[in-house]
Formats: sequence, C-alpha cells, structure tokens
Amino acid sequence: VSVAHARVARADVTETSVATASTPRTLVVGDGGAYASVGAALADARAGDEVRVRPGAYDERVIVDVDDVRIIGDASESGAPAVRISHVTMTPYESAIEVRGRGVVIRNVDVSHRSKSVADNYGVFAVEGSRVMFDGVRVTSSTGSGFGCEGAKVVMVGCEASACATHGVAAYGDASGLPGSGDVVFERCVFAKNAGNGVLVRGGAMVTMRECDIASNGRFGCEFIDCEGALTSNAIRKNKRGGVSRTNGAEDMVDIDGSNVIEN
Repeated sequence: VSVAHARVARADVTETSVATASTPRTLVVGDGGAYASVGAALADARAGDEVRVRPGAYDERVIVDVDDVRIIGDASESGAPAVRISHVTMTPYESAIEVRGRGVVIRNVDVSHRSKSVADNYGVFAVEGSRVMFDGVRVTSSTGSGFGCEGAKVVMVGCEASACATHGVAAYGDASGLPGSGDVVFERCVFAKNAGNGVLVRGGAMVTMRECDIASNGRFGCEFIDCEGALTSNAIRKNKRGGVSRTNGAEDMVDIDGSNVIEN
C-alpha cells in the first residue's frame, strides 16, 4: 500500500468518525426507551441530541450541562404535559431542574419542587451564562420561586408558575449587576397565586413580556428594580399589593404601553 493511499484511507476514516459523532440522536427515557431517568440520558447526551421523555413521573434532580440539547416531554391527547419531574430534598439550593448549558430547549414538562427554604431557592434554575428556552413548562415550588434566572438568557413561551412559596419567576442580572447582564423574555405565560410577586426582575436584567396573565399573587403582579425592558398586551390583575411596582431606575427604563390591562 502506498503512503499516499494510506493517507487517503486515514482521512476517510477520520471524516466518517467526525460525521458519525456529530449526527443528532434521539435518546428515549421511560416506557420502551433505553434510559430509566432523564439524568441517565443526559449523561450520554452530546450537542445536538434530543432527549425524548415518555409519560410518567420521574423523581430526580435534572442537571443540564450539555450545550444544544433538547428535552422534550410527550404530551397528553389534550396537549398538556404528561411528564412530571419531582425533586424533594432537605438540601438547600437544589432545584428540580438546573440548566448550565447553552442552546438548551425544555418542552412539555411539569415540575414539582421542595428544597430547604433559603435564599435563591428555585424549582427551575437557569444559572449565569446559560441560554435556554422553556416551552410549555409548568412549575410549582412549596419552598421557593417557580423559575429562577441569574445572569442567563432565557425565553419562556406558554409556561406557568403557580402556588409557589415566593415568586412565580425571579430574574436577575449577573454578579456585576450591570445593565443587560441578564435577558429574559416571557410570552403567553401565566404567573398566578404565588405568595410573593408574580414576576420579579432586578439587578441589571432586561425583560420583555408579551401576552402574559399575572393574577392573584401575594405581593405585586410585577416588581421591577434597577432593570429595563418593555411590557406589551399583558393582563395584570387582582394582585394583593398592586399591579406593577417600578423602583431604582426601573420607573424610567421599563416601558409599559397602553396595550396592557392593569387592575389593582
């Protein structure tokens, strides 16, 4: 075999290996799948993969530290999520789902959370530097906020946080607190019957909120502190301390146009 031919052969093998390694896969969790838990599937996942979760209850803490991965729960015939992830622990700071990766999508999942009650206690948590889209994710936390975002870029579509011990969603900038150090988009979401605010945004985060329903929360519907953003076509009603509070610069930097319906 000539040296040139050997080089070509090695190049062909290398190219084939790279192509195989980058081909997206579907990893199935639950009934008929190769994995018993979401965590086990994520341990094998690589960028571009989809983790498909069959209907059922999964008692586990899910840490998503893979970039560009999709976690998709099977929906019921009505279209509602049929997958429930629950995490109950006496250890503080443990969310039921913690996102550390970028380009992550999580869809059609219900989340139930209980952790020792201390500061920064979230059912679903997007950590600093992460980038994630939540689509049709519903969460309740008996000890903390439903969703927490700290220095992350987060898009939430058709999500819900209700009956949480503190806020429906709490979004912050990163440790610097500089303007734009966190970025959150809420679209067609519901934040209702939480003991604190429906929505809390502060510390340099930027918020865009469209067509959301924020109702019957124990503090404000929305509280904005030292942040910026815009609200369009939202219904904010029947919240104990009022519809919207803007302080520490947010009164000038968070725009609320006439398309919003705000009832105290």
